[in-house]
Amino acid sequence: MSRINFVENELTIDPFLFSHGYKNGDSPLQCDGKCCSYGVYVDVEEHKKILANTDSIKKYFDETQTTDVSKWFEQEFIEDKDFPSGKCIGTEVFNDKCVFLNKSGKCTLQQMSIAEGKHPWDLKPYYCITYPLAVIDKKIEWDDMLDGERPCCTARENFNTSCAQACGLEMNFILGKNHENVLTTKHNEL
Repeated sequence: MSRINFVENELTIDPFLFSHGYKNGDSPLQCDGKCCSYGVYVDVEEHKKILANTDSIKKYFDETQTTDVSKWFEQEFIEDKDFPSGKCIGTEVFNDKCVFLNKSGKCTLQQMSIAEGKHPWDLKPYYCITYPLAVIDKKIEWDDMLDGERPCCTARENFNTSCAQACGLEMNFILGKNHENVLTTKHNEL
């Protein structure tokens, strides 16, 4: 799987990821897809890659989605230094959900990739993969967009598993294979 390199320089990790977490088995793995309802910003290269696969993607859309490619993304790119190209564009909301979210609450980009024997995240946008974490100004932070609304997105001060541990897949994606060493070092620095 070829990915855009979002992380080029040393990152800092928000101490919140170690001081808050989940209790009694709650975790981001219980995701119900609500965060996907609002769409996501994608880098220029992610946008190009999705558009290069339109025919395949359309085959996996259901009746709640639109195959009209002109309705998949907002009209203009915006400047944003957190993206490799320095620009991003938002996915559109169609039928009160991200245009790529099917009626079962699953990402069609991921479902198509799996069905076609590719890595599940082959077309999935970076910030969809990392949620509920976000990289902002070279800092890994907790995205509190749905904090308190959904158990999968709610971090608590009284916890058994820290956010950093519960988001192991996301941390691995952001930091690479040595993420455990990085997390241990960062935790010990606090």
